[in-house]
Amino acid sequence: MMNINPDYITNYLNKINTQLDSSIQPNNNKKSTIVFAISLKSKKVSRNWDVVQLQLAKTLKSILNNTEQNFRIMVAGHEKPTINELSNSKVTWISVNFPISRSNVGMSNDKMKKRKVIAQYLSKEGYSGYFMPLDADDWVHFRFVEYLNKSPLSKAYIFNKGIMSNLKRNEIWLISNFYKHCGSCSVFYFENNELPNAIETTGGIFHVLTLTSHPKIIQNLKMYKVKYKLIDLPFIFRVYGYGDNNLTIKGKLTMDLSAANYNTFGTPINNEIYHQFKVN
Repeated sequence: MMNINPDYITNYLNKINTQLDSSIQPNNNKKSTIVFAISLKSKKVSRNWDVVQLQLAKTLKSILNNTEQNFRIMVAGHEKPTINELSNSKVTWISVNFPISRSNVGMSNDKMKKRKVIAQYLSKEGYSGYFMPLDADDWVHFRFVEYLNKSPLSKAYIFNKGIMSNLKRNEIWLISNFYKHCGSCSVFYFENNELPNAIETTGGIFHVLTLTSHPKIIQNLKMYKVKYKLIDLPFIFRVYGYGDNNLTIKGKLTMDLSAANYNTFGTPINNEIYHQFKVN
């Protein structure tokens, strides 16, 4: 592969700041709360619980350090981590007690079931607003909530570009069609009556958009005739290479994953990346 500017991702991230700095703040009445919905895997299926807790802490930090604060974070799991971030008033912990499965299918079902538990909690509250499924190890750019506030209300936002990483290799790369490679790839606006009111509920728009395969999200949106906006700014940082990612545990992803696997260019992680995602 040809040489590439090692700062190309940083330069791309600066487009976020340039665009937001030039945006006109909309009427406050257009703002909607966003709920970041995080399913945390059980300690019993993790390889290293301390590492899982550390990754969750970084995910929560990246959100909590956002420039605008009209958001909530809801984390559903079997065992509550002992991290300071969970005591923040923006964070709600939801305990679950359904059986734990160590199979590949069981792990996927576990994530979806916890996501539905969060939605059920919101349904009972009477919540209507944005809902973003977020993996417990991905990072959110510190101006993402601000971006949503400065954008017209939309039924769905889909991330077309994002940052992938392998922490073991100290490598990051920018990819297109991000929604095909990462579950933390979409934000949906749900009216309260579109949220499931019981854990057993199946079908409906919530089920199709949030509990089915994320690479098919565009197809599903078109099927439901839902208008959506593609986001070409890399607001999400996908974390691999720390050894306890679900795809690694399932054997579907090796610890040697690199930009070359995506036919693109990788670059080392620099301090500016950590600044943009506020995880330190």
